[in-house]
Amino acid sequence: MIAEGIPVAVVSKTMHHSTLAITISLYGHLLEDSADEAVTALCTALDQADSEAVRRADAAGGGGFRQAA
Repeated sequence: MIAEGIPVAVVSKTMHHSTLAITISLYGHLLEDSADEAVTALCTALDQADSEAVRRADAAGGGGFRQAA
């Protein structure tokens, strides 16, 4: 279920674990790829937002903050 992207809370309830901590303790190692993918997605979103902010500042006449790459 975890490999198919089912939320851990649903997996926990389906497996009749008494707590979410038990599910994570047993299957947490399967979530590592998901965490890496989440971090990558967040970085991409932040980079896009930063680029958009720079474009808007430039369109408004500059004077905006620019971060060196």
